[in-house]
Amino acid sequence: CIPLSKRAESEPDQDFPQKKTDKSVNILLADDDELLRNMVSEQLESLGHNVVSAADGRTALEYFNKNKNIIDIVILDYIMPEYSGDEVFKKIRNMKSDARIILSSGYNSDKKEFSGFTDRLYVFLHKPYTLRELSNAVNSLCETL
Repeated sequence: CIPLSKRAESEPDQDFPQKKTDKSVNILLADDDELLRNMVSEQLESLGHNVVSAADGRTALEYFNKNKNIIDIVILDYIMPEYSGDEVFKKIRNMKSDARIILSSGYNSDKKEFSGFTDRLYVFLHKPYTLRELSNAVNSLCETL
């Protein structure tokens, strides 16, 4: 299980460092569930990654558009206000065709429902997921960087 975060970030207002180490990647996390967003952010940071979080699809898109050259991985909730995860996925891929994206949902465990997204730069994570599953998903995308 993922421990509870003490931090609350709902606006992507911080900047990533411009240089990355071998084990650290810049991650944009978009999920409307504040508790989950905080927990996942804390866990990713504990693994050495830099995380910026957004509470909805529109905010995530705006941040990605401004920072697409330094964001390594995007983690999207499938169901979000403003734009859904699949809408954000498509818009991000239109901005940057090789964007690495993790799409997550608790509503359907069948990856085939998301059949439009089938390439090596995409991972589906079914909620609830463990820290190990999250880490494996991030690591699999890191291998493509």
